[in-house]
Amino acid sequence: MKTSEADPHALYTYLMAQPPVRQVNPKTQLAFPFSLRPLLAGWNLPFHSPATFTPDPMKPAKWNRRAYLVEGLGHCGACHAPRNALGAEKASAQLGGGTADRWTAPPLTSISHAPIPWSEQEPYTYLLSGISQFHGVAAGSMAPVVKELAALPNSDLRTMAVISPR
Repeated sequence: MKTSEADPHALYTYLMAQPPVRQVNPKTQLAFPFSLRPLLAGWNLPFHSPATFTPDPMKPAKWNRRAYLVEGLGHCGACHAPRNALGAEKASAQLGGGTADRWTAPPLTSISHAPIPWSEQEPYTYLLSGISQFHGVAAGSMAPVVKELAALPNSDLRTMAVISPR
């Protein structure tokens, strides 16, 4: 999960302070054999690491903050990373582009395939508004992400928007 101990605790505390709602949980729609929970434990062995984020002392504080937000809390790699044959993110191509709900999730690194490179300001504007002058609008799975990002402080959005060199 790559988050500190304090962040999930803060989220839990916040959720427990919200008024309850009546909700019938939907039945799982995973096809057999993926609907079998014990298989997930077997998949977790080679592909899941419960390690928390460790700042890189050789990198500046802003780089570490971006990594924590993008790789931890934001879990951007869930969509923006290619996957192997078993559905795990390819660690060697972290944030190198992927697919989500049949939409292309472009790389979040300097290896972007866009004909016009992202400027320094443009990723911030895109995360803030969902609109990029040269790269389109947030659609598909990214549209609700942009909507939720509106609650973040501008400083975190600016930090997240820094394009990472590969």
